[in-house]
Amino acid sequence: MSLTDVMCKKAQPQEKQYRLSDINGLSLRIDPNGKKYWSIRYTENGQRKSKALGVYPELSLKRAREIALDLRYKLKNMTEVEEVQPYFNNVAEDWFNNQKETWSSKHISNVRASLDELYIALGNKRINQIQAPEIL
Repeated sequence: MSLTDVMCKKAQPQEKQYRLSDINGLSLRIDPNGKKYWSIRYTENGQRKSKALGVYPELSLKRAREIALDLRYKLKNMTEVEEVQPYFNNVAEDWFNNQKETWSSKHISNVRASLDELYIALGNKRINQIQAPEIL
């Protein structure tokens, strides 16, 4: 069943996160804190994927459907849609710089030491190329 704007507005938070499904893989995720996010599920190169589209109501139902339809069209008509993923060290440094203001100096030095160790093995890898055994 297709969603309506009224259904999206009336969707209330529950104890656990849940989704309201629309057409073309589009869904509205409702978090327990009341935030609502659009996402689309699709298959690319045989793998199920999900892509966040934006926050409701800033991104309207109509616009979310347009984006979902456009993405489906691109996936169907292109052999491969590939986004260039950032390197691990860039993502890790951004995260570290965003978080360190909330940490003690001892925790900062511990995290820095851990990151320096990780950079040896993962620093020059793109984040989508890192496999679970490498980090477990």
